Amino acid sequence: MKLIEWLRQIFIENLAEEKPTPLNELTKLTGDLAIKHEKPTQEKHIEFFTSNEPKLIGLSFSRCMSDLLSGEVEVSEVRKLITGTQCQTESDFLDVINKYKQLKYWQNYSVEEVIGMYAKIKHLIYQPRLEGKGYPCCVQKWVNNENEIIWLGRK
Repeated sequence: MKLIEWLRQIFIENLAEEKPTPLNELTKLTGDLAIKHEKPTQEKHIEFFTSNEPKLIGLSFSRCMSDLLSGEVEVSEVRKLITGTQCQTESDFLDVINKYKQLKYWQNYSVEEVIGMYAKIKHLIYQPRLEGKGYPCCVQKWVNNENEIIWLGRK
């Protein structure tokens, strides 16, 4: 997490403040070969962090559900939950929930509480493996930006 925060500081905050960064220097060195991106302004940077839009992208069904069940993360804070599951039906998800419950992922919560939380977030769940794509490495449970996701398998 510290690495991501450091990179965010160097590549976003410093760009917004027009400070020299390794990215600026690389762009100068590579000239026309570099891909030009609009520089983030301080206003855009502030807007991103003060907007009321949900920010969090979850990368693990079991671990993110734990945070949601405990109240550590509110459903209103979640933009998307990208899972490694391959559930094609509601019944498949209920099977996963029952298996995870048996594995003690959510041992402090009743099956009804877990299913209730699932009902609240199911519209936020994205399962890329159903489309033959890769799945997120869930070293981190939550990220703020899809660019922070490390993908495994096919992408």
